[in-house]
Amino acid sequence: MGAATVVALVSACGSGADSKRVHDAVDRAGSWAATVKAVTEQWAQARVSLRFTRTTIDTASSELTRDATSIRSLDPSAAARLDRLRRSIDPVMDAVVRNEPDRARDLARSLTP
Repeated sequence: MGAATVVALVSACGSGADSKRVHDAVDRAGSWAATVKAVTEQWAQARVSLRFTRTTIDTASSELTRDATSIRSLDPSAAARLDRLRRSIDPVMDAVVRNEPDRARDLARSLTP
């Protein structure tokens, strides 16, 4: 996510504390997208285990859901973007469950917060 988008999202919020909550959630979403990309790449290269990959993707999905819920009343648009990212992780997890590392990696490459 670009800095301008983050600034626009934060500017749309009310109080400074609320703006920070939204900003932090959006930042974490970007970090989770990057993490899922990195882990699936490492899994496709047999550098991390299937278990580690599944756990990381499960955690990313849970945290994105939690963050989206926590900011929904503050910034519905930002929450919707986190929801979309979480949904876009589902096909990655499906490929992991089917033990298709190349497909998981390819799907993860398209993740954007």
